[in-house]
Amino acid sequence: MILSVHPISDSTIVSMLAENNSSAWEQLYDKHAPVMYGAVFKMVKDEKMAKEIFKECFLQLKGNKNILSIRTDLCPFLLKYVNGFTLDYLKLNQQLVTEKVSYESDRFSQVLTSRHISVREEDFDITLEQKEARKKLREEFNQLREQHKRKVQW
Repeated sequence: MILSVHPISDSTIVSMLAENNSSAWEQLYDKHAPVMYGAVFKMVKDEKMAKEIFKECFLQLKGNKNILSIRTDLCPFLLKYVNGFTLDYLKLNQQLVTEKVSYESDRFSQVLTSRHISVREEDFDITLEQKEARKKLREEFNQLREQHKRKVQW
């Protein structure tokens, strides 16, 4: 098993970030991305979504000035950040899904009302007795049609 060695300490990475060193974000990514992505994946349990969330989280992290105040290990800060970002992302997307479902439901209701179609819950509550009564009625109706056909043929 090959272990990746990161000779740069977290405090050095933070100093590099403060100095706007071009390789600072690469160093941070190389050192902490696997743990950050793992935390996201553990929360969402979907690879595609985890990649999307992690990418957005890392991009947003670049604008977070709080990272510059870290003096020791970055990992706890990054995990807390990833956790909060993921929860916010999921809440926002759940809200968007809920809004879309609500919109579609409202649109469906408008279509029904504009066409004067009435949909009631009891319309769909057909009991076994009602099904049997409908079947019997159809059979009697078919018998009447047969009798009518015979009369016409005579």
